[in-house]
Amino acid sequence: SIYYISSDTDLDLDGNGLPDDVDADGTNAGLQYALETWATDQLNGLPTGDVVLYLCDHGGDETFRMSGTETLDAATLDGWLDTLEAGIDGQLIVVYDACESGTFQDVLASSGRTVITSTSPGESAYFLSTGTVSFSNFFWTQIFNGEDLADAYNFASTAVAQAFGAQNPLVNFDGDSNMN
Repeated sequence: SIYYISSDTDLDLDGNGLPDDVDADGTNAGLQYALETWATDQLNGLPTGDVVLYLCDHGGDETFRMSGTETLDAATLDGWLDTLEAGIDGQLIVVYDACESGTFQDVLASSGRTVITSTSPGESAYFLSTGTVSFSNFFWTQIFNGEDLADAYNFASTAVAQAFGAQNPLVNFDGDSNMN
């Protein structure tokens, strides 16, 4: 199940001719609802309780731009993720691709969480050729091809290092605040 949040609520992602693919406007309230209510409702009774949160837009020092008028700080997101984790049995995986995304690592590190960021603190994230040359594209292509998180992360990290040089992704697979 996917809960898709975007400021462009008229998207037709499945090509059915209807703008019915965006579940909520790109707001803090929309993301909070998705994490604290919708996700746990979706997982009720399912054999897996894993949740993946993917964030991609503009970032700053411990901030994420939800829309042109609203930002989300890392501490607030961490609180929502704590609430989510209390209601699920599985693993929580956060993938964040934006400038300064690495500043979320220490804030979001928690026992059992996997946090993947496309940059280290103080770095820009690059999206070339309409995003086809980006951490996200390299990472998600590997996931879609059946690779596990570690292999997909390693591939994407190597690819952005070769493409950009100044973008150094980070990962924390076990929530211990040590980047692996």
